[in-house]
Amino acid sequence: MRNKLTGPALGNITKFRDMDFLLDFTKNSQRLISTGHNLAVCLYEQWDKVLMNSFEHLPDEELMNIYKFIVSESRNLEIRVDEVIYIDSCEISNRGFIAFDSTGNAIDSNSNGGIIPDSQISRSLEYYEFDVSEYGWYNIDRFLGQNFEKIENIKITVDNIKNVDLLGFVIFVDRNIIIPLDKHEDYYVLRYGEGKEVVEFPLNEKLQAVFIETTENEELYFGTNKFTSKLIQNVHHVNLSKMNSNEIAGKLN
Repeated sequence: MRNKLTGPALGNITKFRDMDFLLDFTKNSQRLISTGHNLAVCLYEQWDKVLMNSFEHLPDEELMNIYKFIVSESRNLEIRVDEVIYIDSCEISNRGFIAFDSTGNAIDSNSNGGIIPDSQISRSLEYYEFDVSEYGWYNIDRFLGQNFEKIENIKITVDNIKNVDLLGFVIFVDRNIIIPLDKHEDYYVLRYGEGKEVVEFPLNEKLQAVFIETTENEELYFGTNKFTSKLIQNVHHVNLSKMNSNEIAGKLN
């Protein structure tokens, strides 16, 4: 659960891989690799192109029970969320294979996840400006290589609170993915979506917009709104309220 043996360590894996991916990869990793799926290819390269056995004969329910057992054992063994390092993306070039964790650190994929100093590598990939590994959230490169519908850009309006500079982001409810929101005029848009009328985005995706900030007087303001991505009419509003940290935690659970 903590260390690599003949296969990868699996402690807390469900915090770093969504269940759809785990089921597909466990059933037939070769099929997923053949589609060019970014993470599947990275894992294939990480394990020296050794294919894992396929388990297509097992129903989803049995496979999900296996992962529920892993969740239970991870809890029983008190495996910390940062104790097993999972690769999130990779760079494959004539310089070889370099794996990265969710914060953009290059990791030694041949060991149990030690970080390689920046002085030893040259990176060309871009990463988030914040650390999401503590929560097991993925970077949005989980979606690389997939084609989506062009939908009306998602816009979020928020209550105007004086002297509050908000931090906003959108959570993919069923995927453990997060995208930051940037302010544009009098509303917020998905990062890199500023000035665009339409964006390529998963359709009918369950989303949750979240805003939080602390004022100069150390007052906490928080607001959230759940919605589903549609082809049109993707404008939503978030009401802000003054809350304490326990109340905010309850809203996010």
